[in-house]
Amino acid sequence: MELGKINRVFFVGIGGIGMSALARYFAKRGQVVCGYDKTRTKLTEALEQEGILITYLDESSALPCAFLDHHEDTLIVYTPAIPKDSKILNHFRDKGFSLKKTFRSFRHH
Repeated sequence: MELGKINRVFFVGIGGIGMSALARYFAKRGQVVCGYDKTRTKLTEALEQEGILITYLDESSALPCAFLDHHEDTLIVYTPAIPKDSKILNHFRDKGFSLKKTFRSFRHH
């Protein structure tokens, strides 16, 4: 998928530092950006204050209308931290959306 053809992006696991940075990037480019995370944090609250719609319910019924059906100009980005049985992630898989997985960051101990 070409970057210039993307009009909507949904981030599954938007609350991480890398995913939130990507969400901000796409929002600054003018794309519609929404996301899901299981936990509300200061980072997700900051994204919401910037106009990014975030759901904390892992149900396809919690998705914005723009992400219910597949559109060629829509990108779904997800983190490997999202469980394989995630209802939102499986909604996107079942509907044939273009999905891109991010790399898991490494933590230093």
